[in-house]
Amino acid sequence: MRERKVLVLLSMLVSSVLAGCLLRPINERGTIYTPAPTRAVTAEPSEPPLEEWQGLFIPKQCVRGVPRGWAGNTLKAISSSGQWIAYVASLEINYHFSIYNLLTGEWRTPAAPFAFNAVKWGTDDRGLYHLSLYDHDKKPEERKLWWINLETMQAKEIRDCPHCVEFDVLETESILAATRGIKRGWLQIDMVGWTEPFTAAVTIDSVKRGGVGPISLSPHGKRLAYSAETKDKGIRQFPMRIQELGSGAIVTLTENSMPDAWLTDDVILDPDPEAMRVWRHNLVTGERVVFAEVDRDLSSVYAIGQGSPYTGIRGVAIARDTRFLLFEPLRETSIWTGTIFVADLRCSRRVSAEQR
Repeated sequence: MRERKVLVLLSMLVSSVLAGCLLRPINERGTIYTPAPTRAVTAEPSEPPLEEWQGLFIPKQCVRGVPRGWAGNTLKAISSSGQWIAYVASLEINYHFSIYNLLTGEWRTPAAPFAFNAVKWGTDDRGLYHLSLYDHDKKPEERKLWWINLETMQAKEIRDCPHCVEFDVLETESILAATRGIKRGWLQIDMVGWTEPFTAAVTIDSVKRGGVGPISLSPHGKRLAYSAETKDKGIRQFPMRIQELGSGAIVTLTENSMPDAWLTDDVILDPDPEAMRVWRHNLVTGERVVFAEVDRDLSSVYAIGQGSPYTGIRGVAIARDTRFLLFEPLRETSIWTGTIFVADLRCSRRVSAEQR
């Protein structure tokens, strides 16, 4: 009976947050978080278009770490301006939701006693779409998408998303893409208009249910990237599938644990699990060239967890407007490090020019 009362009290607390009753979130530093516009990012005249960059070396002095929070970090989304990221850190069953400004270093952890399983930024950087898999008394077929205002932490229900476990929203094209667990043992990749019911959804693909990775629409909705579990000699792998939505043509790349790897609709970044480098892959021509090589000696970036050397990259994402590259390295034993590194590409170009 006592355990039941505790569960009821916890569910009431979650419901109050979702209903917008906790209006002034305070993080563990006692600071009210109100995201304010930061300085505009302007392109430098000497820079080529980002999709043409290649062969850049990223030295360790141009790399910093994202605040770790409680434990291993998982990137959830990069804002449209490229200035903010949303990520979670987990410790056993507890989740620590954080927002970090790549330009100013501002780090905030809004008090949120529930897990944001999937998160996407709105176009104005002031709010997040999120899908919570832990809505009290909600069945998978009753799952909803929410919108949370980061100034007030008020949340409101936006639309239904039955059986959804991952999603992406492209507001400019009014498209919702979702990974949905409808059939036992399988995941279904669906596309639907933002205002349309899922009965009108178009199924893009079906993949075996495994570790669910990010799903990501290209900047103008031409292509969709998503994880697909495979087995090689009994070892589970999660390569990334890139599907052109018009023709249905699929290109398979290596696993990418992060969302937002697009440079353009036709060009995407591909992490190399066997080297500290990132590839630039042209999905039209098939051309694959090195986008950037990363300094292997990153031991000074995080003060903890020195461990074995970094030997490869598991995840990569790009904040296009601000020219920041986010990546998650692998150690020799292919162990997930749970660290998000931020590389300043403009700093890297400057250091390379000085060394020449």
